[in-house]
Amino acid sequence: MRDQSTVTINEFIEVALQEKASDLYVKAGQRPMMKQFSEIRPMPGDWPVIDSANAERMIRQMMDERMQEVFDRDRDFDLGFTVPGLCRVRMNVY
Repeated sequence: MRDQSTVTINEFIEVALQEKASDLYVKAGQRPMMKQFSEIRPMPGDWPVIDSANAERMIRQMMDERMQEVFDRDRDFDLGFTVPGLCRVRMNVY
């Protein structure tokens, strides 16, 4: 099983792309899930249940300092980023 303290959002995105998933879900207390062909299902592979500290760690890695300040204030944030060589991603964090 993967160590949840080293897993990154980009790793999840790579698997989701390979699986032709349209959405990726990371929720504290669960394994990562994906929406594939209109059905939500677990991501394939040996992924751990992600605790709240590691879910937040992964999210914060995608944010600059200003984004983190807004997220800390509002506890909700929308952002976009590029995974080099793969895709552009929109993410909603709450």
